[in-house]
Amino acid sequence: MHAQRGQPTRFEELGGGVTRAHGVAHRHMTHQLARAEYLSKRWLWVVLALVTVVVPVVPVLSARIPFSGENLPYLLYGLAFAVAMGVGVFTVFGFGVLVLAAPRSWALKLPAGTAVWAEFRPEAIGIGWLERFDALYLDQVLQVRRVDSVLVVQGVGDIELLIPDELVPPDIAATLLSTFKERRRVIPSYSEAARPGLRQRTGPDGVTRTRDIADAGLADELGAAVKRSVVTRLALALAILIPLVVLGYSYVEDGQLTASSVLRAAVLMVAAVGALTYVVYFATPAKFRQLVPPGAPIAAEFGPQQIGVRLGGHLQILKLDGIERVWHADHVFHVSARSLGAGLVIPDRLVPADVASGLFAQFGAA
Repeated sequence: MHAQRGQPTRFEELGGGVTRAHGVAHRHMTHQLARAEYLSKRWLWVVLALVTVVVPVVPVLSARIPFSGENLPYLLYGLAFAVAMGVGVFTVFGFGVLVLAAPRSWALKLPAGTAVWAEFRPEAIGIGWLERFDALYLDQVLQVRRVDSVLVVQGVGDIELLIPDELVPPDIAATLLSTFKERRRVIPSYSEAARPGLRQRTGPDGVTRTRDIADAGLADELGAAVKRSVVTRLALALAILIPLVVLGYSYVEDGQLTASSVLRAAVLMVAAVGALTYVVYFATPAKFRQLVPPGAPIAAEFGPQQIGVRLGGHLQILKLDGIERVWHADHVFHVSARSLGAGLVIPDRLVPADVASGLFAQFGAA
């Protein structure tokens, strides 16, 4: 039975200023989340507009044809045609993302009828469904906006939480929107004088908890681990393979390799590899430098039902039922998830030897 729009949300007061909201995903909710995810990324649309509308005009303007006499109508026609084509591409791309691709992706990540919950604490807010939960500490929040009936919470390190309005009590929503209305520059309040050193304890609930302080090398370790990860290698393979497939298709269609088909494939490959290079070598390391500067708290917990990791102001929890595989590489434990969505990266300094052995026995090998 699929949940219908308008099914009431249940709010639960847990004490200590903690409020938890329980709801059920429905089709309208996933469509709102999909639109909010992309409409909140203004830079994406600015770049797309520049590429699709402005760039096609450059060849027309650089043709060195005088803007006078009998040439003027042809130049104006060329400019109008280039702009119209650019606007058309921009519109088609936007429609494809906002109406087709993004909603389908969210429908796979959050199927209708799935239980979803949000939690609001004095120090943090979070949202979860299925096997995972993500939270962000409020002292690391940069801005909170409402986009298409979804609260978009943006934090340090490009961390972003999307929480549907129906899961947020009105008073809490009003407080968040007023407090974080203007984008702020968070200056980490972590003490760099704090000395790293692992602290470990196992409680009566069978959960092993570890805590430490980030040192100057942790961000680089995490960035290097992502750089050499299986996901990065797969993305690089696809960045090379897809243009080759396009080139092969052109060869089958035309019966020969033309200069234009080779140029298209080359441009596509350069763009894909360039984008991947930027993400892996620049964006990801910058993200970790913001997320875990020296002195930032890092922590992990390993229990009979779930594992979790805190890196600076970002907390992630994944139930054991949702784990696909665990492996160790580059001073980091990689945890891949069964469902769509990012897994976990846990610094190996937070994983005791006996815990590591248990994870490898259950989910993979070193």
